Amino acid sequence: MELRQLNYFIAISDAKSFTRAAEKLYVSQPALTGQINTLENELGMKLFDRTNKSVQLTPAGEVFYKHATQVLSEVENTLSHVQTIRQNAQSTLCFAVHPIFSGAPFLAIYRAVQSYFPNRQLLFDIADFSSMESAQNRRRYSFRIFPGFADQSSKEQLLAESPFLFAAMDKSVFSSDTRLYLLPSCIRLISKLTELLPDNASISLIPSLDRIEAYMELSDTVVLLPQALVPPKAFCQSIPNAPRLGALLICSDEQMKEPLTKILRQTLANRGWERNSL
Repeated sequence: MELRQLNYFIAISDAKSFTRAAEKLYVSQPALTGQINTLENELGMKLFDRTNKSVQLTPAGEVFYKHATQVLSEVENTLSHVQTIRQNAQSTLCFAVHPIFSGAPFLAIYRAVQSYFPNRQLLFDIADFSSMESAQNRRRYSFRIFPGFADQSSKEQLLAESPFLFAAMDKSVFSSDTRLYLLPSCIRLISKLTELLPDNASISLIPSLDRIEAYMELSDTVVLLPQALVPPKAFCQSIPNAPRLGALLICSDEQMKEPLTKILRQTLANRGWERNSL
């Protein structure tokens, strides 16, 4: 049984005529008659009483008509729901940003993407590497922004970069023997960053940089940060041959990649990052 046959059956029932139903459906009358014959043979019963002057439903046909209209209504509702889901999926832009870029960089990124895609609903996650790279999320995210060392990254992925330096709210902390070093909690950065610290240095990891100033208010605290993320009131101490943090982009939509790269590079440059250009 096919949905086409149900449509034909209902059209004949409503028109009470094979001829008028065929005209309405834009099919030939023999083709319409053939489909109804096939349907009746499958059901093993007659659905219409045919005379030269009229077409009437049999008792079985009346029962079948009731259920056929319900089936087609459910099919129509289902197709409508699927269409709505498809349209919503196309209008939603889902992306992820690593916690190291939370706070001011994330807000700038969000606003730039929102401005460039004004008709898209934005959904985002502040997510670490393991979450970003899960098979499910890799399919869900249109793009991902994560940290890495600029000199170890693909130039195609690199949006911007900034050198690491030491920062503190109290300048005297740089000469303190009891200072605590705070480092961004990022598994891809920790090993190389710890090489910049004195032997036996006291270290603590910062899970997110959106409240970096609060961490820096702790006594005898020095933070190892990329220059672009240092708060304006902080004192800085440069590091010879300092590694450079890169903001890296992976975009799953090739059509989106070029314009997105352009606007994000400009956005980060406006926030004090050194712009990378291909």
